[in-house]
Amino acid sequence: MKWLLLGTLPLILHGLRWIFEAAIGHATVTTIEHRFHLLERVASNPLLSSVVLTCGVFIWAVGDSKFREWRAEDKARVESPNILVSKNGFRAGITRFTEPHPDPKMIGVELDWLRVYLTNDAKHLAETNEARSVFAKATFFNVDGQTKRLHAMDCRWIDGGYPGEKPRDELLLKNIHPGQEAGLDLVIKYRSEDDCYAMNNYNWEVARGDLKYEPHRLIGQDFVMELAVRAEGFVGNWEPKFRNEGRGRTLRPIYCRRVSS
Repeated sequence: MKWLLLGTLPLILHGLRWIFEAAIGHATVTTIEHRFHLLERVASNPLLSSVVLTCGVFIWAVGDSKFREWRAEDKARVESPNILVSKNGFRAGITRFTEPHPDPKMIGVELDWLRVYLTNDAKHLAETNEARSVFAKATFFNVDGQTKRLHAMDCRWIDGGYPGEKPRDELLLKNIHPGQEAGLDLVIKYRSEDDCYAMNNYNWEVARGDLKYEPHRLIGQDFVMELAVRAEGFVGNWEPKFRNEGRGRTLRPIYCRRVSS
């Protein structure tokens, strides 16, 4: 096929010249004839034509590959979720458990909580931007003096249900639609006590009616977390810092900043 193209190229060029002469006149064609001189030289030399054709095919192949790669990257970027900590999304509050509730022993219990609220802030609000299988893990450090690692835990979604209602894996994963907000339980505190506790599904499983899961006890005043959030097509890390202000007082969020992934 290549040699057939090379053999017919001079005829094609002469045919094009004849068409131009018929359409715009011999004089005009003559003034632009030198622009085809190099092309005619290439067409009349099989070796040179072969080199030019090979180079052209190579350049086209590389360009096409790069173009497809750019298109794939752009498509992935558009379809990927963009999970952020919501504005004022690191906050504290108070919950008083009321009926109905899966654990009757919790009815009437009041406690302080500390949560992070995440938003899927996708630029293009399309179905493909849904954050799928979002999973979060928190590692706690006491920073009162010398930084001390305390423990790590899988995080609990505040609206994800309770242990026993769903399989454990389903409690850990969540899909977040574009523009939707989802909260993570991180810390709880009984106001009348000194210490606070890291909070996840284990707090509900171990002692019914009492969320003070002893391995999650956080002794101290100032704490930092490493919060890692993972989803399909997404990796994000944050550093929340908070203070336990002691007996009779609440939890106080200090900051929650994004760190490099």
